[in-house]
Order: sequence, then C-alpha cells, then structure tokens
Amino acid sequence: MPPALVDNQINYLHQNGKPCPNYSIQNCDKQYYEKPPEGKKWVGINGFWYDVGSFIKKHPGGPVIEEFLGYDATDPYKSFHKTDVLKIRHFRPVGYYNRTKVAFSSDMFNLHKQIEEEGFYKVNYCWYAVKFALTFVYIAVVFALVIYCHDSLPILTLAAFILAFFWQQNGFLMHDLMHTQVTQVVKYDEWLGVWAGTVCIGISGSWWKDEHMIHHALTCIVDYVKGMIDPQMKEEVWAQSVKLFPFFNGNLKYFLIKIQHITFIPVCLFVGRTGIIVDAFLHERRWYEFVALFLHISWLSFLLSFIQDWRYCLYFYFLAQSLQGILHVQLLANHYSKEFNFRDDIITDWYRKQVLTNINITAPVWLDFFHGGLNFHIEHHCYPRVPRNRLRELSYRIKDLCRKHQVLYDETGFFNIIWRTVVHLKNVGDVFVLKDPR
Repeated sequence: MPPALVDNQINYLHQNGKPCPNYSIQNCDKQYYEKPPEGKKWVGINGFWYDVGSFIKKHPGGPVIEEFLGYDATDPYKSFHKTDVLKIRHFRPVGYYNRTKVAFSSDMFNLHKQIEEEGFYKVNYCWYAVKFALTFVYIAVVFALVIYCHDSLPILTLAAFILAFFWQQNGFLMHDLMHTQVTQVVKYDEWLGVWAGTVCIGISGSWWKDEHMIHHALTCIVDYVKGMIDPQMKEEVWAQSVKLFPFFNGNLKYFLIKIQHITFIPVCLFVGRTGIIVDAFLHERRWYEFVALFLHISWLSFLLSFIQDWRYCLYFYFLAQSLQGILHVQLLANHYSKEFNFRDDIITDWYRKQVLTNINITAPVWLDFFHGGLNFHIEHHCYPRVPRNRLRELSYRIKDLCRKHQVLYDETGFFNIIWRTVVHLKNVGDVFVLKDPR
C-alpha cells in the first residue's frame, strides 16, 4: 500500500518503464496497465489502479464510484474525501499507469492542502445550529399564521412566502448535510439530510444525494457509449447543448426544445417542486425514505386542514410551491449556459472543467443566505467539503489561480445569469435537429 496519496508523485512512478523502487518495495512488481483488463472494476488514484469491485455497493458516496471504473479519479477522490479512504480500508494497488498532471490542477490541489491546514474544512457548529433553529422558527410562524388567520388572504400570502422560504432553506441544509459538511460523520449527516430533504421538503434526500454526487464528479458530461448524462443536468423538456441532441427524438420533444427558452422559467416555478418529488419517488427504493415522505405529507396535510376555504387552500399551496421554484432556477442557472463535455475531457483536467462548467452569482454578503452560499458555485464544485460560510473567503484565492493560469472565472448578477440561460436555450433550440451531432 502506498504510504500516502499525495500529488507530484508522477516523477517517480516510472523509471525505465517500472515503478520507482523508492516508492514502495512491495509495489515494484506491479504491472503497467494503460487501461484495466476486460471485466476488471479498477479505479485509478495517483498513478495506481485499485480493485474496487467488492466495495462498490458499500461505497458511502453512492453509485458515483461506478462512473470512474477504468478512469483516473485522483482529483475528485481528494476533493470528496477528508481522509485517506484507501489506506483506512487497506486497499492495495493491483497495477499502475502513467498519470498526466497539468499545472492548474497541481496548484488547485496545493490550495486544497493549504485551506485544509488553515481550517477551512472545520465546522462552525454554532453557525449551523442557528440555521437549523431558524427553520423551526419559520415553520412555527407559518402554522401560527395559518391557524389564526386562515380566512385572511393577505396573511395566507405572507405565510406562503415563509413556507417557500422554509423549503428553500431546508434545501440548502439538505445539500450541506449530504456533502457531510455538518457533523462530518456520513451516517449522521445522511439521517439529518433525510429530515431536511424528505420530511421537511418532500424530496427524497437519499435519491438526491446519489444523483448529486455524480453531478459533482462529472459536471455537465455526456457519454454516448454508456448513454449517460450528468443526471442533474438532464430534463425531458429541454436540451442545453448540441451534445444532448442524440438523446431526444420525436415531434413532441422537437417542439418542446424549440420553445425551451419560453418554458424554462414557468416549468421551474410551477412544475419544479412537483416534478422533482415525483421523479425522486419513482426511482426511490429505500423504505425509510417512504416513511419520511409519509411524515412530510402528514404535517403538510395537517397545515392545509386549517384553511377551510378550498380556494384559499389551493392558492396558499400553489403560491408556496411556485415561490420555491426560484430555488430550481437558482441551481440550474449556475450551469445551463455552459457547454457540455465528453467524459474523457473532464476526467483528464478535472479542476479546470469544474471552473469552466460553473457560473458564480455576484451578490452582497447579506444576500448569501438567499443563495445558500451556492452563489459561489465554482468554489463549491472544486472543494465540496468546505462549509458554505467559508466560500466567499475561498473565492478570492481561486480567482487568483484562475488569473495566473488564464482560466475563465465566470461570475455575473442574478438576473443576468437568468437572462444568459434563456438566451442560451434559445440559441440551442434554434439549431436543434433530430439527428446525432457527432
């Protein structure tokens, strides 16, 4: 087993076609493989292949590990894990390969080590305690307003705004928890994530995490061989890139893509919440998620039961649902005007592609709460374990590295990012054809 998984080992991984003897004597007899043999479930880390076949189903991060079988996963591995998992689980290399490293990725990994030493990954428990406590305040206010003023349309309107805000803020908490940012213990954060995501919002937190980990590791990618797209960037009603055209066929989808610039915002606002809940539970199989969904339906039904006029009841719910749709617009706009990449492109230059497939939203400090810190989407995608209260500080350092290496660091205002998204969807829709663009 390598003594440590650190960068800059490429120089001594090979000497005359063999692993360097001063790396580890026990590894000197390992064979060179450009790609794993047929049928082998190997993942590449730091120039060495590891057999993860028996570990895939046990992987705490979900099925994302399967997307890196046969590929180098060094950068996302280090970005996602706070400890040397390979060493802890006693994995031994089964072969080695020639790993190419670029200057920008090296500097980004060095920054990762610097911010780790400076405590960027440490949790501010008081900060998160306040965030959790506020969610209980929001829902308590909603119940109070609905119970005591259920026949007042202005008060119900206010309550709907607060309920939408409650869902939005729990969405941000679910996001942080499923990234293991809060307790930093996977099982505790996952259970709390089920509370915030499934019980409070109605979205399967576990299903969301499975898709989100793949989205983070392979942002905006398309793979024709596997028929795979970044799962959180694919919708049946629009196509953001010409590379997605092969996945759409039929006259109905042709029509929808031609008008996608018109339907984008209305679909996010009016259908987004219902769509993601239905999609989640069509794919969900974990029993505890259905128990959590039952709890969500129970408390929401109890709340709505106080509104005796059915017209007021529908108004209240659909207003809250539509306002929560702003969250869907926020998250999709961070990526939708960016180009898709093929799998090999993003894996060979992971940090650069993370920067290039994200857009930050410029906002004052006091508005960070509205964006859940995800206005710093570049920083979050490069270092997903950094708690959101440190992302603004981190952004200055990533900007410096981007300037040094002439990598585009894209940031713009909230309304401009929406406009850019709509214009991009219009441009892509205009050239959509029912054929393979390859």
